[in-house]
Amino acid sequence: RDNAIDLGFDGMRFKDLYLSGGAFLGGTGSANKLDDVEEGTWTPTLVGSGGNPTVTYSVQDGRYTKIGRIVYIEFDINMSAKSGGSGAARISGLPFTKSSAAPKFSGDMGMLRGGRSTALDSTKRQSNFAGTVLGNDTEIELAHTGTSGSASDYQISDIGTGRIVGSFQYVV
Repeated sequence: RDNAIDLGFDGMRFKDLYLSGGAFLGGTGSANKLDDVEEGTWTPTLVGSGGNPTVTYSVQDGRYTKIGRIVYIEFDINMSAKSGGSGAARISGLPFTKSSAAPKFSGDMGMLRGGRSTALDSTKRQSNFAGTVLGNDTEIELAHTGTSGSASDYQISDIGTGRIVGSFQYVV
């Protein structure tokens, strides 16, 4: 009776399912095996490619969900003081290293909510705000597109005190 028996139904459900070897969804091949699901927290930190700033955080919250090779992250940092640092601005501390085999833009462009990012330079805050993670890295490179449509990195000097909030996905 292959593929003919249901486990539970709408009026009678099972409470928990514990498996020692994973579950196969949509087929029995190794690509269909769900055996790696994880949730947790991480600590997002503002860093610069030429030198890290000194930052006082009033909020420094990061959460992640990893399903197979895909990691979905959310972060919220609120900086009450920032001084020093140089170079391109990045959010560091991602919970997993991005795969070098995954293309640079393999689903890793995220929504960094610029309208709620009060820490960003006000002339750039209204432009498209995005980020990317390069292969073998654990940092989000922060970028924006201006009126010309060309992308450029946010610099540490573009970041003031205030909040940066975002959600993001990447491949490990």
